[in-house]
Amino acid sequence: MNIQEAKQALEALYKQVPVIACQRLCQHSCGPVGMAYLESLLIRHATTLPLQAKDTSTHCPLLRHGACAIYRWRPMVCRLWGVVPSLPCMHGCIPERMLTEDEGTTLLK
Repeated sequence: MNIQEAKQALEALYKQVPVIACQRLCQHSCGPVGMAYLESLLIRHATTLPLQAKDTSTHCPLLRHGACAIYRWRPMVCRLWGVVPSLPCMHGCIPERMLTEDEGTTLLK
């Protein structure tokens, strides 16, 4: 699969995630996350930022000045924040609809 095909496949999955009115207040919750191989390819293609912290930091290495430097290309687990019951937004951001746990799990596979 080339990068264009990977991008199209991921975009199709990402479109299934409800839009959330993010206030960008949850960066303290951003830590190193797992992601699909295709997601890491897309991120590596889009940026030169490291995907892993150089130290034992518990913060995401892709945060810059308190914001996600790759928000457009963020992994699925980040996209699910606030739109599944097990990943609630602590700041009151409301999605256009809440996914069920099963829907969220299916999108992570």
